[in-house]
Amino acid sequence: MWAFCAAPWAHGLRGQPLDYQPSSIERLWHNATGRNCDTARHAVGLPAMRSWLEYAKGAVGPTPRMPKEDELAAASKITWNSNCHELIEPLTGSVRHPLSSPWPCKMRTALEQARDESGSWYHAKYARGHPKEKYNTDHLIIANRCPAQGETDGASPPQCRPHRVGGSGRSSGGSKTGDGGGGGSDGDDAKRRRVLFFDLGCSVFGKMLNLTKLDARGVPPSPVGYGPSIPLFMAMYARNCIEFDMIWGWEARKMTHWWDSVPAALRDKVNFFNFPVNLSRAIDQPLGVLLANARPADFVVLKIDIDTAALGFEKRFVEMIADEPQLSSLVDEIFFEYHLRVDDASPPAKATCGNGFAQNAEGRCDTPTDAIELMQKLRRLGIRSHFWI
Repeated sequence: MWAFCAAPWAHGLRGQPLDYQPSSIERLWHNATGRNCDTARHAVGLPAMRSWLEYAKGAVGPTPRMPKEDELAAASKITWNSNCHELIEPLTGSVRHPLSSPWPCKMRTALEQARDESGSWYHAKYARGHPKEKYNTDHLIIANRCPAQGETDGASPPQCRPHRVGGSGRSSGGSKTGDGGGGGSDGDDAKRRRVLFFDLGCSVFGKMLNLTKLDARGVPPSPVGYGPSIPLFMAMYARNCIEFDMIWGWEARKMTHWWDSVPAALRDKVNFFNFPVNLSRAIDQPLGVLLANARPADFVVLKIDIDTAALGFEKRFVEMIADEPQLSSLVDEIFFEYHLRVDDASPPAKATCGNGFAQNAEGRCDTPTDAIELMQKLRRLGIRSHFWI
């Protein structure tokens, strides 16, 4: 009998032994070097693909459901202390929705065949290759602190949500600099557990997303993953009963009127830095702000999508978090737009990669296998890592 657990910081599990178990689809992709396109075409027709995407739809919103047996097998798992499990979407070489066809692999025939064989679950728009589908976020399984079906809010059921955030999710107040910061005592007081969002590459603030349009389950539609990211992430987590207590955003492009669209009710919790980020621990740079404000008891969400021309710059942020316990102990969920080459569909990998492309130690452009291994490293530290689109 599997026992699902709330987010590990709710049970004091962070820092304790854990195991990461990649799903069958993820294992398929991890061994796909040199045949990424064949793997992509094969994977779309697998029953496990349907089970994963069906569960991802059922795992969001105010009444998330427990996984069915086939869905449990299709998802990847973070296991704490051998008996406490979190589910998360498999990592794939498409580094976005697995049914979209955003990159050089010719996917249309495979997508149409999967649609014909699988029935109504498979929407025809994927086979058409609609450009917006590469920004689809329906496949993500992110943290959720809504009570599952059959639970009551605040209860401590024997089986908790497989990817649920515990604690109050709200701050007890304090200054914009963190009310105790990174040096504060962790404690077990739920009132002191905060949800913090760090957005590296936030663009304009934009408009708040409308969450009043609901489906039959009472769930707002998944936000499309393009456009201003702070309102987008606020909506993604609001669907799952999670509200950000503090938000920090960085944008390199000059934004003269950035604050004009920030609602008055949010201004006390939003911090905006209108200059490029770097890897230092300066007080106004992401790593410095993270260390000064976050505590291990907080639930910290980090999004990295900088789109700089510097080779592998974004990847270095992620590697530092993976390699330094002082940083990894503070981050709970991370979204990273990984720039890579599909090794059997792009020009041969060279020492000189395209703008922003990640490279390995030998100077070769990163492939899907490289990307999956880095993200798995984060998951083995207990960090819910997701490819961002």
